[in-house]
Amino acid sequence: MTFFAFTYGEVQENPTKEYQSLLFQPVVYQSVVVADFIPLIMIAVVIIIIVSVIVGSIITNSMAKDAEKDAILYLSSKIN
Repeated sequence: MTFFAFTYGEVQENPTKEYQSLLFQPVVYQSVVVADFIPLIMIAVVIIIIVSVIVGSIITNSMAKDAEKDAILYLSSKIN
């Protein structure tokens, strides 16, 4: 909990030496950057899934229409 509170800026008045060390600063910076981009990544994944489902249904629908036409032509040639 302390780590998340620190990454989102709720810093105590007198932070401990662990927070002031130089090795800890890049970790905090990276966690803030990743935490900022997680919602954008999730939204992008959802949009990609929706677009792929729509495109897939359009392709499947056109293929089904072509197959239906081919079946009608094949059956009509067999009858005649």
